Amino acid sequence: MGKYSDQLRSKNVTSPDNKLVAIDENYVTKEPTTYKINFEEKLSDNYKILDSNDKECYIVKKKTFGDVAICNLNEEPLILIKDDFTLKILKYEKEGKKVIAKVEYKATMKHNKYEVKFKNISTGKDETLCLNGSSTYNTVGVFNGKEKEGAPMISRMQNTINVSSFFNYKGQFTIEIAPNVDSLLMIALGLFISLTKINDKDSDDIFHALMFTRFLRIIH
Repeated sequence: MGKYSDQLRSKNVTSPDNKLVAIDENYVTKEPTTYKINFEEKLSDNYKILDSNDKECYIVKKKTFGDVAICNLNEEPLILIKDDFTLKILKYEKEGKKVIAKVEYKATMKHNKYEVKFKNISTGKDETLCLNGSSTYNTVGVFNGKEKEGAPMISRMQNTINVSSFFNYKGQFTIEIAPNVDSLLMIALGLFISLTKINDKDSDDIFHALMFTRFLRIIH
């Protein structure tokens, strides 16, 4: 069978049977699209969302309590990623913030799996996407249903640049999106995955730092 990341890379990114709109029709195109999330960790986190021409198209703003907002280039917030027991994606509206999607972790022994639930504006029906990732989050597929039942993979996210040292970590997630799919929702999921990968890397760094300190104490 090979590695799960290899399996995801070998699949085609395919349009869903019905248009998937979670945030707004304006984020849905008739052609395949590609975005990149560049992130760099030094003393603080720095994220940039780029279009296929490597031009910045959205701005990422860290909020209080670990929340993250995706803003337009005028720094007006569009959606908020909020993690409080259940991850939520909220849309900014005149009346306030409205939850438009919920992301729930699904326990598994082999891979990282999540379910993304939202109401499809296009059809008025509730939808469930399956977000399946390799153990290291280097490759993630978003499926319009269950992968094992043959659901189409509507987006693929890959960690295409990975430069790591003890003091700094640089990465880039490339997000491929099929036609008729809400691109801003996929970008939000890609940002969530990149944040998760950074947090996992932080945990590894803390572990290695503790082990290094313990080693120093032993030799002294």
